[in-house]
Amino acid sequence: MNGFVTYLQGPKRKSPNTWRTYTVYTSEFIEFLDGQSCHWFDADQDLIDYYYSLKINGCAGLPKVDENSWNVIQTAITHLYKFALKKKLITNLPFSTRASYSRFHQGEEIADELRTRGTPKPVNYISLEQYKEHWRPLINRQEQAQRNSALIEMLICTGFRISEVLNQDIYSLPDPDNSRWAGMKVIPVRVLGKGNKVRVVPVPKRILRAVHFYMEEDRRDALLRGKVKGNKRSEKVFLSENGEKLSVRQVEEIFMQLSKATGIKLTPHGCRHMYATFMRSLLQEVVCENDRNIRNGEPDRFAKLLGDPDQILQKLLGHANVETVFIYTEICPEVYGMLDTASSRLDAAVV
Repeated sequence: MNGFVTYLQGPKRKSPNTWRTYTVYTSEFIEFLDGQSCHWFDADQDLIDYYYSLKINGCAGLPKVDENSWNVIQTAITHLYKFALKKKLITNLPFSTRASYSRFHQGEEIADELRTRGTPKPVNYISLEQYKEHWRPLINRQEQAQRNSALIEMLICTGFRISEVLNQDIYSLPDPDNSRWAGMKVIPVRVLGKGNKVRVVPVPKRILRAVHFYMEEDRRDALLRGKVKGNKRSEKVFLSENGEKLSVRQVEEIFMQLSKATGIKLTPHGCRHMYATFMRSLLQEVVCENDRNIRNGEPDRFAKLLGDPDQILQKLLGHANVETVFIYTEICPEVYGMLDTASSRLDAAVV
């Protein structure tokens, strides 16, 4: 297993969370095989199918999983046997594979027989009107109103993952009133995402001002309370009442309380869905405006550059290559102008 864990830490799997998840799932699978008096080297397709039926139904002391979770488990099992084949621990895979023709896995061998077609989960999402009429007034009445308001509106207006927001430190967020950003409505902020991939996302000045306001008041008070309790001084932006780094679980609890109080459910990841939904619409709107300008005589080279809101949104959300959109801005200021316009329109809609 030590060799397998090292194998997992390859360039395509940079996230420690991925390593941990695959290690847990493969360990559980091997433990199941031990209970069947079978070494994992000797497992066959029938035994893996039996394991699938137990996991889906939650039998034999195995925790029940849905089909989407099973696909993660089968990916871990597939990696385990590919590792064994590469190291010549086995001579054949215990399942059949085929070449993938998908955009992101073209040419790779995938274990089709182990995969199942998962049922898409409902997207957690609320309208801006619901947020402004029901959520915001309640947030503003909370004891930690400065912190919670700045954090939640940053999630909605940037599409950051909750872990990305909580890992921001006090030196990573620029001062929106610095003369460097004069005349701009949004400011590019670097964020370290999944798999240690860095991307740049435009953050509205209003959001950054709210965060700095929190840092100067409620965050400072939290640090003082933490000092009295002997807590180590944290440099993370968002802190608990006792000056410690705010955890994902604590943020989820804040969202659960607000959802219960308003009767309108929203999760931290649901804010990301809100951003994606509204930003896609606004990007389409701005692209159409730019398209009219192109047809009216501006250089044709901008047409392809500005033409696909879905690809631009994919970069902003961190689902593809690092900073591609912002590389273009070095040669074409119009691209950043488009993002500036769309992001500022979203921010104006939230206010």
